[in-house]
Amino acid sequence: MNKKSVSLLALALAAAFAGSAGATILPHADSNLTVSATLTSACEVSEASSINLGSYNALESAGDMTGDSKSTFQVACSSDLTPAIYATGNRYMANGANHITFGLGLSADDAMEDALPAAPGGASFTLTKDGSLHDVVLYAYAANSAFKDKPSGAYTAPIVVSVEY
Repeated sequence: MNKKSVSLLALALAAAFAGSAGATILPHADSNLTVSATLTSACEVSEASSINLGSYNALESAGDMTGDSKSTFQVACSSDLTPAIYATGNRYMANGANHITFGLGLSADDAMEDALPAAPGGASFTLTKDGSLHDVVLYAYAANSAFKDKPSGAYTAPIVVSVEY
């Protein structure tokens, strides 16, 4: 680049900057607005898997055999909620007129005592309330004595697990 080209380039740049620095602000009008959102507290529950207490020989000679199993499902709640859980349905598995009683709980010990309420006003439980799904384990328990005098066959009970908030 020669000296003349450099001078012309410098003059062009100076004119461009001088024009923008002295720009006139045009008349205008302002308007204020508000951006808002409404958050609604909620909980969500995934589908619980079935609980299978297994197969048992109901003979006295089989010894002490206790059915104890669990189901894992997931719960998500807003941070300002305190969820509670309950399970509706009969607390016995049926095969025709024959019944095998069982308990439900949030721990194996609670299941032995059938500690999970069967109606609204459920049991509170610990849950990280960050809007993400977290595992909740539900245990089922049937004592050996519940099996002893029952005929063979498949025994079932429909249960609905609800989380209130």
